[in-house]
Amino acid sequence: VARREFEEARTLAETLGMRPLVASCHLSLGRLDRCAGNPDQAQEHFGIATAMFREMQMPFRLEQAEAEAQQTA
Repeated sequence: VARREFEEARTLAETLGMRPLVASCHLSLGRLDRCAGNPDQAQEHFGIATAMFREMQMPFRLEQAEAEAQQTA
């Protein structure tokens, strides 16, 4: 259920051009995948979130995404 909600939110955010929300959805999906025991998928989402936060110059959220990625590695 949570995955579907995050995916729907991400899709809507992409449609509306809400890049910070798209990146946040990727971060949440990464956390979900890590907890579900899918480290490869988690790293993919964390990588996307990290890149997006870096591009948008959002240092606090970038730091969070990087920390999450390190916990999964």
